[in-house]
Amino acid sequence: MLIARGLVRAIVWAVGFATVVEWYSFLTTCQPYRHNQSYNPYHEYCSGLSMTIFDAIDHGLIWIGDLMEKPPEAITAIATVFLAIITWRLVVLGREQGATTRAQLRAYVFVSEAKIHNMVAGEGDGEIPVAQFTIKNTGQTPAYNLVNVSGFAIAEFPITSIPNMVITDSHFPPELSRTPLGPGDHQISRVHGKYGMTLQHKALLASGKNIAFAYGEIRYVDAFKRPQVTRYRFMIGGPVGVSQHGAMAVCGEGNEAT
Repeated sequence: MLIARGLVRAIVWAVGFATVVEWYSFLTTCQPYRHNQSYNPYHEYCSGLSMTIFDAIDHGLIWIGDLMEKPPEAITAIATVFLAIITWRLVVLGREQGATTRAQLRAYVFVSEAKIHNMVAGEGDGEIPVAQFTIKNTGQTPAYNLVNVSGFAIAEFPITSIPNMVITDSHFPPELSRTPLGPGDHQISRVHGKYGMTLQHKALLASGKNIAFAYGEIRYVDAFKRPQVTRYRFMIGGPVGVSQHGAMAVCGEGNEAT
């Protein structure tokens, strides 16, 4: 099927090339004499002084037919050119098909759900907040050497100084545990805050005067040996308020994936 498509495209390209050549010949030969027929040395060729696209295609096919009547050496040269065009198109199609196949079959790892515990009013005083992420492979092949690094940050709202939520290579030391994640499978990852949340802190969060962020970066290798990255960021409080069950909202920034 791929070869047949390549041959059809090559033939279309050849006819298109001949059409362009014929049309260009018409324009360069006839157009200069369009308004002065008495001085047109190509009057018979340019009769009517117009050429539709169908005329150009017809002339292009005739041009190809004329080429076929050339000596064997010329035919060989022409065939070589057409073969080069076909080969080039097959190479391009092969690369496109390979890229499409990889995109369809590779692993895609995202955070499907984010919740936070010990930050909702009524859950106690002084407890350490814990953000929980559900990491899921929505692709058709496993994700290998998967590792996730997460962070937690709190700021006043409206925000006057954005917390540092940048994750760098230094956060991924070689000794960090890495695991495979099969297609359709998920795993739970958690990150703890540094300080306990007092009742006053929880009240500020519930009133929208504070905002909390849970963020992270997932790195893994797909089945085609290519490294992939998913960055995520969620929030609670501030403009989105606090959910009774601690569900976090997706931030407008900080979410991207390869």
